[in-house]
Amino acid sequence: MNKYYTILICILAFCCWQCNDEDSNVGPSGEDKNWYIVYPSDDPLDGLIYKVYENHHVPVFYNDTIGREKKVDRFGQEWVSYEILDPNYTIESVMASVKYVLSRDREKLKTGVEFLCDGVLERLPGIIQPKCFLLVDSVYLRGAGSVSWNINWIPGTMYRGAGCTVIGIDTLSKMSEDEKLALTYNIVGEEFGAYLRYNYADTLNAFYRYSNNSVLTGSAYGVRISNYDSEAVGDAYWKEFGFLNCSYGTFSYWDLPEDFPAAMPDFYSYLTSSQQEDVRDFVVAILTMTDEQFEKENGMYPVVMHKYEVLKGIVRTLMNE
Repeated sequence: MNKYYTILICILAFCCWQCNDEDSNVGPSGEDKNWYIVYPSDDPLDGLIYKVYENHHVPVFYNDTIGREKKVDRFGQEWVSYEILDPNYTIESVMASVKYVLSRDREKLKTGVEFLCDGVLERLPGIIQPKCFLLVDSVYLRGAGSVSWNINWIPGTMYRGAGCTVIGIDTLSKMSEDEKLALTYNIVGEEFGAYLRYNYADTLNAFYRYSNNSVLTGSAYGVRISNYDSEAVGDAYWKEFGFLNCSYGTFSYWDLPEDFPAAMPDFYSYLTSSQQEDVRDFVVAILTMTDEQFEKENGMYPVVMHKYEVLKGIVRTLMNE
């Protein structure tokens, strides 16, 4: 019996020695490459992207596979590791929210990089650093009524995912200056929103609560409002619930009255904004309107005004940092 105890003690001592030896080297190996660093290039497009990175420290990509590296496993077998941008990555849903078509038109890509540099990044305060941008030909967003086996894709212009912001460049050359400015501020609003979610969670919870308290079902976000659907949670214009807009592409109606929204259509339906859309819309309003302009347009909607007051001080302070 003592022999077995001796063997067991030796095994335990060996394991402890091994653990201590490993624990002394628990720092990062430094073997993984940082694919988000942009290097100088003689190529006109890649050189322009490097200048953006040099000035703003934000990488811009036009291929969603941003890295490829050969590695060797513990058995000596070679394998290839790919670094891929996935704007659909989320722990909350298995359903894709965006799909896109990559662009091979280098002139359009160059226009897209210039749009980002001169429009978007110049309007972002230094404290807000987007992870990266992916420029693509066209963007399609998941529409209302989609299910995992039958997604209704509708054309869009941009999508802000957890890992990157995707921007469609095919329509940039066809946009008016006002449309380009609207897209610019939507992107800026999305980046602001991401920063606020990470750093001002309590403030945003108070912001969301105003809309949630305006309906009887709990959350006011992403729910159907209709005057003919028995499953809808309410019947009113979206600003009555504190939203500046309904969710993108969800407003359906028959015969829109000339005095809309004072008068609503005889039959209508829409989805309220997601929390991400809601924060973006208010950030854009704060950045592009004076208090007087906002109150003139929205002063008759108390929930909207309360939410505006929650965010305006923070957004304007961040703009000066």
